[in-house]
Amino acid sequence: MARIIPSDLAAIEYSNSHSGEIEILRRLQKELPNEYTVFHSLHWSNERPSYTVIGEIDFVIINQSGSILIIEQKNGVLEETDKGLVKHYGRSSKNVAGQVHRSINNIQQKLKGHHGRHARYKIDYLLLLPDYKVVRMNAAGIDPSRVVDQTSIGELAARIEHLLGKGSPTDPAFTQSVINFFNQSFDVVPAVSSYVTTQKKSYTRMLEGLGDVIDNLEFSPFRLRVLGTAGSGKSQLTMRFYQQALDEGKRVLLLCFNRTLADRLQTIAGDHTSVNSFHGFCKTVAERAGINLDYEKPDCWPGLLEEIYAIEISDEDRYDCLIVDEGQDFEAEWYEILKCFLTDSAAVLWLEDPLQNLLGKDVVPLEDFVTYHEPANFRTPTLIGEFVKRTLGVQFKQKNPLPGLGVAVHEYEEEREQEKMVAHRITELQRIGFKPEEIVIVSCHGQQKSTFRDLDRVGQHTLRKSTPSYNEEGQQIYTDGQVYFETIYRFKGQQAPAIIVMDIHEGLSDNDRSRRLLYCAMTRATVRLELLVNRNSYWSDVFKEGE
Repeated sequence: MARIIPSDLAAIEYSNSHSGEIEILRRLQKELPNEYTVFHSLHWSNERPSYTVIGEIDFVIINQSGSILIIEQKNGVLEETDKGLVKHYGRSSKNVAGQVHRSINNIQQKLKGHHGRHARYKIDYLLLLPDYKVVRMNAAGIDPSRVVDQTSIGELAARIEHLLGKGSPTDPAFTQSVINFFNQSFDVVPAVSSYVTTQKKSYTRMLEGLGDVIDNLEFSPFRLRVLGTAGSGKSQLTMRFYQQALDEGKRVLLLCFNRTLADRLQTIAGDHTSVNSFHGFCKTVAERAGINLDYEKPDCWPGLLEEIYAIEISDEDRYDCLIVDEGQDFEAEWYEILKCFLTDSAAVLWLEDPLQNLLGKDVVPLEDFVTYHEPANFRTPTLIGEFVKRTLGVQFKQKNPLPGLGVAVHEYEEEREQEKMVAHRITELQRIGFKPEEIVIVSCHGQQKSTFRDLDRVGQHTLRKSTPSYNEEGQQIYTDGQVYFETIYRFKGQQAPAIIVMDIHEGLSDNDRSRRLLYCAMTRATVRLELLVNRNSYWSDVFKEGE
């Protein structure tokens, strides 16, 4: 069996962008003997004086002698013209032979720079057309012996062995240097866009199972407490349960603690009246009841809750269904108030994660509730998930089979150093393919202590930050920045492909609260995690050893 690089085939298998290659890759892995190394999806670039040329090589096969065979795969229909075989891409067309020769020339140039002009390497090529039968083989512009089309696809492995041979392991150091060349000189991981798309598809697919479990539970009245780890799909279950209740004609109230999460849920639900934070709901009730709010008073909220508890509530104002997300941040008194707004037979879905209890709240006693435990994390990819478990000592079931792009740890000594470091990390993340809106900076400080509290930009990147203002629908207004910046206290319940966690300061010591905070921050990442940690922090050595 041939050696495959990169070996994380799951990232390609879930992605439609490589659907035509995965079958071939599986065939090569199975049918070629272990004397061969197979690279797939290599992205290359060549810097020119005023522009950059980029491209992709589908497969590179290397034998025991370090000889190289390039495979260019073309899926779909092609056209045989007087100038050779042509592949059409919308309004543009490309000559297949030209693409093959450009890939060969690119590798030759890079090899000369790597091994020297007189290095003894050999390069050959093969054109693979799994969906097309070539009629005029001599007119294709490519040697017929180096074309495998629809009629000869079963001979692919044999054709490779005929052209390349197994080679002789007389100089293993040279062969390894060729393998190292491809590892070091090319991007040998699937494109970032593929990772992001793959993550979304697989996450959505896996989360259907949690919703199906809840749908199959039958008891009356429906009182369900779901204890789910980060990435178990609590927010997705929230919206599914919410929509089902609406479809059944029920009057639904969906509440969470975090205002930022409430705004996001409002956007998803398209409802700004029955989706809110707990405090936002209380404010709305108070205004409708004519209760005056004086936010300057230190006892404003405790006094307001007492007044709301005393309000007479008509049957028309009661809800048939209550959904509470972020239940770990609620207080027992709040639920007592909410029960006043429910019908006697109202369904209640309560979701929480004790490990994300950053405020130190006591567990709300929910009598007569059925409890369902979901320890599986479907969101966090393997490389990040294993790092979290290894460094924080937190245990959960790793259900996401995708590898992700791992974790990077960066040290700082002074807090102000983080500005340049974050700017550089954003630039690097964008360079490898992340879009600005796919990157989120998360601070481990609260809003008042965060290093970026007064910054509008870091380097050339503007920051999207919350303002004290709200729109007519009660949603918070944000600045028009490129990269979102938020504290972990406000970003709980959300996620992004690339997360930069900053302000991992000296005050975060070896205790349960620090672990909960870091766990919450680190599990926001769906593809890539970057950590900026103070050199004198307890977690500096822990994270470096965990890389």
